[in-house]
Amino acid sequence: MLKQYVYSMGAVCLGVYCFAWFQGVRLESVEDINLLFLLGLIALMAGAGIWVLKTGFFELFFQGFKTLKCMAIKNPALMKQLDGLVQSDVAFRDWKRSFTTKIATYSLGAGTGLIVLSAVLSFNR
Repeated sequence: MLKQYVYSMGAVCLGVYCFAWFQGVRLESVEDINLLFLLGLIALMAGAGIWVLKTGFFELFFQGFKTLKCMAIKNPALMKQLDGLVQSDVAFRDWKRSFTTKIATYSLGAGTGLIVLSAVLSFNR
């Protein structure tokens, strides 16, 4: 996981720099540096949100809302059967856990890469 984090951080730094170079854009203005920093913060917040959801921190709240929904809206029998199938499918749960871990890792790495790139560019001004 750490390897994916570092690779995504480096790939984003290199990708943004190469894209700007091929487009002929010089990343020297304060607006460009601030935009990179803002995009990095957004990516970090998205990654942190996914990571917190993955850990099960809000599971108690989600169970409460699910109970309230079941009390307010009656689910058809087919929907209950489908929910049971999804809960019992181990391969799907493993895929979902792996996918969310990868998305969170890449998002955190990309956010860190954008913030590092904006810091480097701001010191080179």
